[in-house]
Amino acid sequence: LNTASSEQKGIALLEEAVALDSNNAEAWGRLTLAIAQSSEHDAPASASPHFARVEEVAGRALRLNPDNADALAGREIARPYYGDWLAAEQRLRAVLARHPGHPAAEDSLSFLLAAVGRIQEGAAMREGIVRLAPLNAAYQHRLVYGLWFQGRIAEADRVAARGLETWPRHPGLWFGHL
Repeated sequence: LNTASSEQKGIALLEEAVALDSNNAEAWGRLTLAIAQSSEHDAPASASPHFARVEEVAGRALRLNPDNADALAGREIARPYYGDWLAAEQRLRAVLARHPGHPAAEDSLSFLLAAVGRIQEGAAMREGIVRLAPLNAAYQHRLVYGLWFQGRIAEADRVAARGLETWPRHPGLWFGHL
């Protein structure tokens, strides 16, 4: 459901995976991304412990595979970007240049664009993100808001209703449902 509890369970499972196979770059990359996304919108001061852990885990993934998409994306998602908007956008776009269509990098860039007032541009990205990862409840709920920002209210409500059929307890979809 993309809740704090489910994110922590996912991180624990990925930590078990890298403990079982410490040379698995994909598992290290997924762990990087999971940790990064668990603190993606924290305030800079509270995000710093997560950022240090993300850097550590990403470093391991990138030593095993220097082009690991999840590690590259996770590192940029975890890096605090408040007040560093342009550089953050450039870093996310660099990840996407290497790995076009990476859902988490696309999602983070979309959020950043909306945060700096480029709401229409960020919102327009949302439909593509959902096509990349249709079974991610968080992306579905963010699409609802993206559609709202574009004035597509009825469509937003249909997305929320469909999402609630799959994830009936997802709080973001409940808040987005009219």
